[in-house]
Amino acid sequence: PINSANYRLSPFGIESGLFQSTYFYPIRSINQRFFPPTAYSRPKNGISYKRAVIFGIANVTAISFGFEHTTAIWGKSNGRFHIKWEDWTGDHLAQIDEISHFMWGYKMTQFFFGAYQWVGLSPRTGQLLSMLESALILTAVEYPIDAYNPQQGLGISDLIFDYMGVGLAYTKKHNTWLDNLDFKISWKRNIFKARDSAFAQTYQDYDNIIYWVTYRPSLIIPRKIVCWGFGYSTNHVGIEPRRQFYLGVGLSMSDFVGLFGKKLKKPAGFLDLFYPNFKLKL
Repeated sequence: PINSANYRLSPFGIESGLFQSTYFYPIRSINQRFFPPTAYSRPKNGISYKRAVIFGIANVTAISFGFEHTTAIWGKSNGRFHIKWEDWTGDHLAQIDEISHFMWGYKMTQFFFGAYQWVGLSPRTGQLLSMLESALILTAVEYPIDAYNPQQGLGISDLIFDYMGVGLAYTKKHNTWLDNLDFKISWKRNIFKARDSAFAQTYQDYDNIIYWVTYRPSLIIPRKIVCWGFGYSTNHVGIEPRRQFYLGVGLSMSDFVGLFGKKLKKPAGFLDLFYPNFKLKL
């Protein structure tokens, strides 16, 4: 037991008079031991300015390339403002376009999560910036780019699905029970061999993509490299789409790469967009 007679308080700490000596216990040390910094304390970011410059240049370059490429494909924004009211059912795409917008929001936000973490931002700041940047880019595609494009128009349903993708990426980041659930794509034919554009231009381009909801089970392979999938696509006869559904079994690419080294799994996260698989058409 401590004898209070041997101690006295000072404005700067607690002084001990035991054995005719003075031992100093600073108040700050006591506070840190018994009252550690809480989750809302200001984090030590440790930002790498070299990485920030690299990411900034890559970011601007990718956005500029995307703008130039989409303008060349879909036309310039040189008309009057208008809304694409028929976007949900009148575009003859059977909601494939909305699903593609969802995927852009979802995967773009996930990419930015990793990029801002690589730069050195705190998780909270990095996630906030990731969501804001994704939302701003996708909003700009609809307004002003598409809104003033005579061939396009502002798509309300497109925006809704954009934001749904951004929101789900954040929700998944903070809920471990969603870890095994993911969304991926595959192609019916080799896009590199066919020299297809990265952006769908025709009904046939849209038909070539299968969008998958996947789940990693732990019943067969403990490392969870296998995913079960349920896929959706279309096939056009003239301008009318026919809905197609698939069951598939394929690879979780980042987990597969992780078999060759645990440190490789995280950098390979961008590969989770793709779903190499064996599929059965329903």
